[in-house]
Amino acid sequence: MTVALIAMALLSPPSDTTTGWASAYAPGVMEGVVDYRFEQNWWRNSPPDYWRAAVGYVATTDCAQVGRLIHARPVDAPVWSLLLVADCGGRGEYGLDWMLRNNIIAELDAATFDRWTASYGRPLKIEIRGETQYDQLSH
Repeated sequence: MTVALIAMALLSPPSDTTTGWASAYAPGVMEGVVDYRFEQNWWRNSPPDYWRAAVGYVATTDCAQVGRLIHARPVDAPVWSLLLVADCGGRGEYGLDWMLRNNIIAELDAATFDRWTASYGRPLKIEIRGETQYDQLSH
């Protein structure tokens, strides 16, 4: 994947936008999830070859997205960011039911959450969009 194709993906993300709140994993936890998934080859979808272009990781409410790249940004941010879907809402006290009940559409890795809340405040309202057109071609 060339830099030009990645830039095009960031400039023209798909139009299916979902808006809601973001929360965050504890520092280092999301990175551990990603490492474990690669070590065990435990992905719902194999990440595309250019997954390293992602600037962070996210857990969404849709487990079918795990391994795919999505666009996300704080509401009103001028730039969309490419994130690797590393996990999804599961069972437990802070799982899928909690996310849906609180309109939490994504849990971010701690570094991305900290970066975005430093600029856009808390609570953090975000928008997410589905796979890039390049992800769709690679599956």
